[in-house]
Amino acid sequence: MSESEAERKLRVGAIKRPHGLRGEIAVEPLGDFPERLEAGSRLTARIGDRERALTVASARRHGTHVLLRFEGFDSVEAAETLKGGDLFSDEALLTPRSPDYLFDHELARFLCVSVAGEPLGQAVAFERFGENTCLRVERAGKAVLVPFSHPIVREVSRDRGVIVLDPPEGLFEL
Repeated sequence: MSESEAERKLRVGAIKRPHGLRGEIAVEPLGDFPERLEAGSRLTARIGDRERALTVASARRHGTHVLLRFEGFDSVEAAETLKGGDLFSDEALLTPRSPDYLFDHELARFLCVSVAGEPLGQAVAFERFGENTCLRVERAGKAVLVPFSHPIVREVSRDRGVIVLDPPEGLFEL
């Protein structure tokens, strides 16, 4: 996928391994869009340098994963061809959860500042640890992980391109 595509695609799942003998495959959901891993969803799978359009035929929860079966994938051998890939959805189909929601690809344009307006660093990426999400902020060549939750994240201003943080004392001095 190139950056110049008319519709931007965002990663919504990591394909793990086949499950059973009828074409199901375990997928680790990524991001805040579990509805994209439901029956009827149209996704793009990227396996290495190959891409393939897929439609979810069935989906069911299985622990921390979702077991998906795709149309045309009715055997463990067929599911095996997807192992290790990633699932992508068109951004236009994703509905942000709140006005201050940020997609991963948007972060690079945001500067992080303190409540007093002092620069804290450049937003770089989200790091996800199970249910918890941290914002990786680069400052003076070092990366700082900041919990991306209220009350630490006070404001996300798209207009000004800033994320206002009220981090715990000493977090940026480590």
